[in-house]
Amino acid sequence: MILTSLAWAEPIKIEAEGPGVVRVRATEGLVFMPACGGVSWERFDLAAKRFLPVPGLPCGPLKPAIRVGPEGIQATLKAALPPAPDGGVHVVRAIAIVARNCRENTPFPLAACEAISHHVGPNQVVHGR
Repeated sequence: MILTSLAWAEPIKIEAEGPGVVRVRATEGLVFMPACGGVSWERFDLAAKRFLPVPGLPCGPLKPAIRVGPEGIQATLKAALPPAPDGGVHVVRAIAIVARNCRENTPFPLAACEAISHHVGPNQVVHGR
């Protein structure tokens, strides 16, 4: 018996550009992400001992999916965080939702996208905001 493995390349790379700032880049061709909620954030909660979602800003009307190429898009943590624990900092990370082969100029939920996936960015340290 011959065993083989198939490794899929990650469709994006999430790079830290500064505290609470990331750049999401497509690694091959184009990917698409929702115009609202395409990048969300989580913070590590010491009491829960796990990452918890950071509430985002409310979404407005549906907008076309965002095209992301190799130049990428920048995303910034804009939500207010609770008071920082001892040490005065939070550990946060970005979560990006991407897909391939979406219909152009169509809202993400209606764009008949393929291969929808979520990707976790690097941990970052930010001061209480």
